[in-house]
Amino acid sequence: MDLQNRLEELNIPIKQKLPDSSVLEPFLVFGGLSTDDQPSAKFGRAIDDSMFQIDIFLSIDIGKVEAEEIRNKAKQLIGKRRNVTSELLIDNTIGRETYHIPIRISELIY
Repeated sequence: MDLQNRLEELNIPIKQKLPDSSVLEPFLVFGGLSTDDQPSAKFGRAIDDSMFQIDIFLSIDIGKVEAEEIRNKAKQLIGKRRNVTSELLIDNTIGRETYHIPIRISELIY
């Protein structure tokens, strides 16, 4: 839960699953954790490639610059990791147009 504690500094409600369209943004959703142990066969030792996704949904009314600032602050709060990717999208996943910031954290665990 350390990651959740750090991201609380964004002052954006954190959800464990995508809420229905009656919940207005901003909100942040912790996605699932996916793992792949296939690299173990290549290297002969236990290796687990894990990927965790965080999705931030923001009102389209805040503007792109503020959305970028929130994305950058979230990445800063996540901390230094080698494999963090993010993007800023405009989509309607929740039934209306929003800024959607998916942040993917990938780690190799030996």
